[in-house]
Amino acid sequence: MSEIGLPLRQILVQVEMLQSAQVVAGADGLDQLVQWPQIADIPGMSDWLRAGDLLLTTAFALQEPVTRQRSLIRTLSQKGVVGMMVAVGRYFDHVPPPIRTIADDLGFPLIELPWQVPLLEIAKQISQQIITQQQELLSQSLNIHQTLTQLVLQGANLDAVAQALAQLLGRSVTIEDANLVLLAYASDGPEDEARQLSIRQLRTPRPLVKRLQESGILADLQRSPRPMRVSAKLAEEITMERIVAPVVAGGEVLGYVWVIIGQRPPIHLDFVAIEHAATVAALIIAKERAVQQATERRYDDLLDRLLDGKTDLTSAIVAEAQRLGLDLQRSYCVLLVSGSTLSPESLARVESFLRQTLRRGGHSWLSRKRGDLVVVLDTEDIPLAREALARLQSEEDGIAAGLGNRYPSLSDLYRSYREAREAANIHASLQLQTPLTSFQKLGLLHWLYRLPEEHWSENPYFAQIQALAEYDAQHRSELLHTLETYLDCGANASAASQTLFLHRSTLLYRLQKCQTVCQVNLSSAWERLNLHVAIKAWRLRSVKL
Repeated sequence: MSEIGLPLRQILVQVEMLQSAQVVAGADGLDQLVQWPQIADIPGMSDWLRAGDLLLTTAFALQEPVTRQRSLIRTLSQKGVVGMMVAVGRYFDHVPPPIRTIADDLGFPLIELPWQVPLLEIAKQISQQIITQQQELLSQSLNIHQTLTQLVLQGANLDAVAQALAQLLGRSVTIEDANLVLLAYASDGPEDEARQLSIRQLRTPRPLVKRLQESGILADLQRSPRPMRVSAKLAEEITMERIVAPVVAGGEVLGYVWVIIGQRPPIHLDFVAIEHAATVAALIIAKERAVQQATERRYDDLLDRLLDGKTDLTSAIVAEAQRLGLDLQRSYCVLLVSGSTLSPESLARVESFLRQTLRRGGHSWLSRKRGDLVVVLDTEDIPLAREALARLQSEEDGIAAGLGNRYPSLSDLYRSYREAREAANIHASLQLQTPLTSFQKLGLLHWLYRLPEEHWSENPYFAQIQALAEYDAQHRSELLHTLETYLDCGANASAASQTLFLHRSTLLYRLQKCQTVCQVNLSSAWERLNLHVAIKAWRLRSVKL
């Protein structure tokens, strides 16, 4: 965190008694912050000094061998002492060259003062400057605290917090949840590609999340919930430094507040403000979570009754649905994201992102049922859900989602739920490269999914596909995948070659091998059709859940 203090360069300008001072070495360190001036003039004086101190001395203690002079400067620099003001004209006319050389190497400022300038008065004036700055900082901090606290009292949301913080600091602000999904943002000042990506995708992109995890930044914020700086060197997309503060309530990290530093160096007030904002965000998120959990319990209870298919649509159920915001004049459908295809952590990220994306629609509600994500969608929300899943599938492996038909009555919602579950299972088994699988588009896949198992063995084409799968297992080949891709491409060898990244001759060789193993003729449209259907049935044989 940025410390309280004044840059040494600023002190040299503002303190009137230092107008005759001369920087003779270590000018590269003049931007360090002076937290307090200290007067010392005895051998071993480094033992009395702390990081952030500015040493004022008459140079009496510098009348030691050159090796000890160098050692003193090195020790002071290592301890974080900001610099040294030396009164010259009595013990030395100028600071000895060996000391200036080591100070230049270390970026440790050495400043010469005329002997007649009283060190005590200089220390007093520097102290007054620092105290004045601290008083101003306290006043500004109190104003920030009052401004942000007032938002909570007014029932404001996270968007208002982000906007207020951005205006207070003149910097761009982002608030994300614990899964780094975007909750709110406000732009005020420069921003880089990484921030723009986060806003466009409504979340921190997975490659950047991985870098944050690998760098240990997220773990550090968990261990020590204080604001910290994030280097612009973290990733290629990050070209501007940041400050990040964890949003913590009850010892749990609920999210993160990010401030883009940009080209203007951060000051202590930035860290104070982001801490206040994180505290206020914690209050808002905790409150929203409590309300959300209470509402979700009511959703869950209503869903249990609606999705079991055995409950009549009584007046009590209708009244509860209306209280929860369902417009009974609209038609609804069910989207199901299968939890069996995702790790618990991935499922949590998917849930968080879906929830924040669908908030824009204002009609959807989401619940967890038997480990799956069940979303009741208004017709207007379907494009949003499809867009969200498309983004998620570019970053998360194994997402399987199914969409049921929409029905005009809540009494038929259980039918959409069952359809969505079937579509999600088919999506997972066939590894379809689409954001979600709609039950309405399943066609013969629905028949195959419902086909009793005893009928599979009656079909010779199914047995041929089984034989091809066993051949692949024994010979570590990919004949079945090659044949399936070829048939998926409409028996177009050129398209299949491009999809499989195979030379055309290699593809034709594999297809000939498939004909030999299966004892079929791929030039026959009828046999291709039956093989294609049999492959899909074989893929579906073990996924009925």
